[in-house]
Amino acid sequence: MTDLFKNYVKARSTNIEKDISYNRIRQNVDFFRIEMEDIDIDNKTRFIVFGKDGSNTSRLFNKYFRQYFKNRTIFFYHYSYFTYTDKEWVEKFWEKLGITSNYDYMIGKYKNLS
Repeated sequence: MTDLFKNYVKARSTNIEKDISYNRIRQNVDFFRIEMEDIDIDNKTRFIVFGKDGSNTSRLFNKYFRQYFKNRTIFFYHYSYFTYTDKEWVEKFWEKLGITSNYDYMIGKYKNLS
């Protein structure tokens, strides 16, 4: 997991292109490309972008990053999305990824380890 835009601390991405220069955007894209090289991704790697399809985050990813990465990309609500409870968010995210697991079982399993 990494941020597409480093040192951008605002809660919403709606003004990134107004708040930072095109040069700084390009620096972030270049840094992301280096990060992906460091972890040795290939064309089978799936990207997960925390911003639903059609959101400003997905638009920015498609506009600035997509040209370098043709990988399958899954867009999903950011984990801070306030409409879902933690359980609802996890279950919906797992569903999007094709994961079939029981949230309550997993929470109980890992709570007992601490």
